[in-house]
Amino acid sequence: MRLLALASLVALPAAAQTISSLQVLADSPKVISGRQTRVRAFARDPGGALIDLSWRWTVSDANLASVGPDGTVTGRMPGIVRVRATAPNGSFAESPVQILPGRLEIDPPSAEMTVGERRQFTVRVLDADGGPLNNVALRWQVLSGAGFNSNAGSVTNGMVRAISEGQLIVRAAVVYGTYIPGFQNEVIVDAPLRVVPPRAFRMRRVFNGFNVPPVRKIFFKPTAMSGNDAGELLYTTSFDGLASGLVTLRNGKVDLVMGAGLPGVTQSSIIYEFYNFAINSKSDVVAVGAMIGSGNVLWRGNPGGLEPFLWDNMLVGGLYEGLSGLRLSRCPLAEDGSVAFQANFRNVGVPAVYNGLFHMDRHGGVRLVASNQEPIEALGGIPVFDADAYGPAPDESVYFLASSGARRGLFRQRLSEPPQKLLATGDAFNGGVINAFMGSGMFWVARNGDVVFGVQATNGNFLVRLPAGRLDQAQTLRLSGWNSVQMVHPRHGVLFQGSEQGQPNGLYLWNGESRRNIFVTGRTQVGGAAIDAMDGAAIDAGGAVTAIVRTAKAPQVLARFSGDDPLVLSRTGDDAQVLVPNGAWGLVQGGKQGGPHLLSSGFNSSIFEVTPEGPRLVVPTGEQIAGAWRFTGAATWNTRRGNDGHLYVTQTTGYGLARKEAGKPLTQVIPASRRVDDGATVGGPSEVRVNVKGELLTTHATDRGDSRLVYTTPAGAVTVVSNNGSFSIDGFGTIVSWSDQVLDDRGRVLAILRNRESAPGLGLWSQGKWSLVWRAGGRIDSRNVSSVANLKSMDDRFFFRVQLPGGVWAVVELRDEPRIALDVDEVGANGIQVVNVGIYDVNRNGEILFQSFAFGQTVYGVKTHAGFRHLHTNSTVTAEGDVLWRVVDMDLRDDGSAYLFFINLSDEAVLYRAEPL
Repeated sequence: MRLLALASLVALPAAAQTISSLQVLADSPKVISGRQTRVRAFARDPGGALIDLSWRWTVSDANLASVGPDGTVTGRMPGIVRVRATAPNGSFAESPVQILPGRLEIDPPSAEMTVGERRQFTVRVLDADGGPLNNVALRWQVLSGAGFNSNAGSVTNGMVRAISEGQLIVRAAVVYGTYIPGFQNEVIVDAPLRVVPPRAFRMRRVFNGFNVPPVRKIFFKPTAMSGNDAGELLYTTSFDGLASGLVTLRNGKVDLVMGAGLPGVTQSSIIYEFYNFAINSKSDVVAVGAMIGSGNVLWRGNPGGLEPFLWDNMLVGGLYEGLSGLRLSRCPLAEDGSVAFQANFRNVGVPAVYNGLFHMDRHGGVRLVASNQEPIEALGGIPVFDADAYGPAPDESVYFLASSGARRGLFRQRLSEPPQKLLATGDAFNGGVINAFMGSGMFWVARNGDVVFGVQATNGNFLVRLPAGRLDQAQTLRLSGWNSVQMVHPRHGVLFQGSEQGQPNGLYLWNGESRRNIFVTGRTQVGGAAIDAMDGAAIDAGGAVTAIVRTAKAPQVLARFSGDDPLVLSRTGDDAQVLVPNGAWGLVQGGKQGGPHLLSSGFNSSIFEVTPEGPRLVVPTGEQIAGAWRFTGAATWNTRRGNDGHLYVTQTTGYGLARKEAGKPLTQVIPASRRVDDGATVGGPSEVRVNVKGELLTTHATDRGDSRLVYTTPAGAVTVVSNNGSFSIDGFGTIVSWSDQVLDDRGRVLAILRNRESAPGLGLWSQGKWSLVWRAGGRIDSRNVSSVANLKSMDDRFFFRVQLPGGVWAVVELRDEPRIALDVDEVGANGIQVVNVGIYDVNRNGEILFQSFAFGQTVYGVKTHAGFRHLHTNSTVTAEGDVLWRVVDMDLRDDGSAYLFFINLSDEAVLYRAEPL
């Protein structure tokens, strides 16, 4: 850049007025210390002609720069000088020149400090050759990581004081006080500074699912099965009870299609199970991937692998956006590769959210089949779709069940046509009138377009088959008891579990004209023992049936039924050479001592303990109970550890409650059926809570058609609440539902309740009576509370999160009266600031482990009676190299240690132990 300066004109003697103007032109207005630039002067007469003159050169500050007789300027020290050229007649012109340092070096170049620490930072100002420039004035600042002013630190003459946690910048600048266009205002150097609270815990990784052996043991589990005419069988299975995957069986060989525990589509999400999958005769495969860290993802591909094709917030068909709640049915795939799916969606540019059924052709073209944004005329109202009762046919039709109010019907939709009713409740059919359609487990659309479903009519219960969807060719089979369609084959017919009227319970194949018994439960033997249950079945091209069955001798057996003697293909415990990560999706809560227990990947999870030697299987899916029942899988709501370390599980065939003590088999605690205090008979529990006395809080369905929350002590079983309208609270009204219930050591129950108006409340049950702790719009500890969530109990106290004004969350402790125990805007002496509490846990000492979102960071800390202790910040890299990005679960132990289950930035499930220092 060249800077042209017009001279200042001064008064001259009349005889000397021959100079009209003076100009100064610099080769460069900026020069680095130790380097030179040339400044030139020009004089013109009134006619504009140049005048040759002898110039005298000077600078305004010789400490900053020097100038030679030819106008050569040498930079010495940072600053701005004015270079003057003076003509013989005394007139002159000036030009500014900026002297810049060669570079600035800050020491340390980056740093980590703890809250309260002081550290001296220094800066070396260097010339172009790296020589030091002394006594240069500097301006010091502490800024936020984004470059804004921050009060998280302070600095005086380079002495930095760390005030609170955060990512900061220490900045030193050579500042030029005079603003001149084209010149730099300052020359800066930055040092990144991370301020952390004093180290209070040591983080150590204790589980990573990718450390796995190459050969695994097969653990069969309940699964859907899908087969094709190419001899491929598709199903899910567990490996070692620790991993889960979608596999194919062909010619006796098991191959992995895709494993759970692998990364999902979005950052910090992993697959924990596949379900509602299908394979057609072209070996096209589709499946739903249930995710941790995101919504469901729909996958497609072939037995060699899968790729995602639909996930949350996608735009499809150019018309529908914001997808969520993605689902497939059990029969989602047509022979041509087209797929039917269900999703919530928005019309582009419209905020309203709807639920609908979609059809995607083999080229990816999407159309909306039907949705709840407009009524279906034959239903007389807005439709509600079954989660699992829809499927595509080869002619691009989609068949589905839908309801509106009390009316329910079977519909077909093709291309741009409106949905066409085939049958509905109230219609005459098969000599009677349809009262109801059976559940989704009885619905199927075959690859050739046959539609199968179940109806309850005035003249009995029927399995119905419509060849190619034609009602005028309907075939029916009278049923008795519970039934479930497993698969429909175009030639061989309907494979269903249950029984025709007058026949024993078992597995049957019905082709519309004849019925063939595959096996009879309790009678047909496999491997020398009678079948007592089945976990999945499919038909092959030759009409042979492959099924996973259970016997008293073996948890699960994969057998082929094609003649009189079933052929055992594989058993639980057989080897498989697959590479699939050990997966986990949650911690088993309760029991604040001993090793951590996790739920393995899959809906039918095993329970394993993390030990120094590696994962130890504690309760594998399929474990027998008393030689008859089976443990069919754990979940966060149906599994608890007692204070004695015993495990309590409800997910068993027979629907009782079982307990697992160390070194012992599962034993029954609550039977599958029993009477409670008012004479009602309750079935097996679906949820369980346990206190230090071993008392139990469980949920049940009853023979009276209601649901119960039951408190069990050695003295008997007492109904805490029912949804039958017999329980109420003054000032709240009749209780119609409850959730998130917890039990303390005094035998009290705390639960989120809803009344007939669906208004939420927080209720406390004690000594047989309910009282209201909070209701919508109420106050807790003198604070307005809009919502409550995440109830926990510990000893004789309850804890829960409350939402305060501004949408932020705090934690409340309830012993006798509720009080806020962890408040927003609390700041510990070590700089931890609580802004918004996320996941949390408590121990018997009343300490609170919490996740807080603060200033762009996710911070984990523990509030003790002595104050706050910093545990971890999500952007900190652990010693093992993990960036722990998304926390899934946490467990605070009574000794002050903690277990935190994360998905790291590499999309791996990892468990860390935080040990107090």
